[in-house]
Amino acid sequence: MRHSILCLFIALPGLTAAQWTGSINLNASLAQNVRNSTSLLILGDAKQKLPAGELTLKALLAYSRQSVSGGVSETTEDRGSLFAQYDFTLNSRSFGYANAGLDYDKVQLLDLRTLIGAGVGWYVFRSPEFRRAGDADWKVTTGLAYIAEDYRFGGDNSRIGLQLGSEYRRKLADTVDVLHTLLFIPAFNDFGNYYLTSDLQLRTSLGRSWQATLGWLFTYTSEPAPGIRKDTSNFVLGIGYKF
Repeated sequence: MRHSILCLFIALPGLTAAQWTGSINLNASLAQNVRNSTSLLILGDAKQKLPAGELTLKALLAYSRQSVSGGVSETTEDRGSLFAQYDFTLNSRSFGYANAGLDYDKVQLLDLRTLIGAGVGWYVFRSPEFRRAGDADWKVTTGLAYIAEDYRFGGDNSRIGLQLGSEYRRKLADTVDVLHTLLFIPAFNDFGNYYLTSDLQLRTSLGRSWQATLGWLFTYTSEPAPGIRKDTSNFVLGIGYKF
């Protein structure tokens, strides 16, 4: 899984020949669920406009270690994710979508989380150009999802649920964008059994090919492995290359 994510990060700059847009961000991060740790967090995203819709790819790789007594260090974060979504146009205000994701988190004893989903979405509002201050896009989605969590020491959690999503972006200034994405998947048979992700980023252009990113990433699993925290969060501050 980690090798697949690294390969995607390496390949993203080469996708420009296929008219992709996106960014790769190298960030210094402070993980909320640990103390006195140094962390490396790499975020990648890419989009390609297609005749009938849009394809989105996202990837994350996070690793950190913490010093403990006696000069010994321990791994406090070791996780990664891949996510892809294809939106296909139905009309000017609505679209269908299909998505899939893979995650691992060694600290949370999660060997693999698999997500497969599909549904429909609507544009609440949309800016065709998205170039000037004040331009904003907001789309919401609803559908079905199958999610399976395989933990290292049993306690596997597989279910079919409702998939609710939101993606909002706005130009605060000509060179400053804010972006927030949210995904919420409660199980049909138990709404208290759910998976949630939230990604909030403020991006400032530093020229034609570079940007600064300030953000907060949050993941919550209501039924993790026994004795493991339900949430993981990162504060992000870093520099990225955009294409």
